[in-house]
Amino acid sequence: MVPIDGTWAMAPTPGGVAFSLDLVSRIGVDTPGTLVVNGTGRHVDQVGPNPPVGTMTAYGTYSSPNLHLTLSYDNGASVIFDGTATDPSTMDAKLRFANGSQQAMQLLKR
Repeated sequence: MVPIDGTWAMAPTPGGVAFSLDLVSRIGVDTPGTLVVNGTGRHVDQVGPNPPVGTMTAYGTYSSPNLHLTLSYDNGASVIFDGTATDPSTMDAKLRFANGSQQAMQLLKR
């Protein structure tokens, strides 16, 4: 099982867009093969010299190598996060927004 606990962050982009999650897992009472995951995160969605930084909370499950989270943003938005830990330091992920749009990203473990 690829360890999921720790900080996962998107590689820096030229425009300053950023995304990171700090995750902690524990064994679920009723689901011994699936871990319950909680966390917090930060995101910068705008390009510019002083873009606003938003925060989020995360809750979901991890059954190696698949991570499924609901992200609750500080602006009230809720986003689905689906990730696959391809190795101990890399995760391919997709954000699914309420309007049906999606954003793919790769996260690296710090």
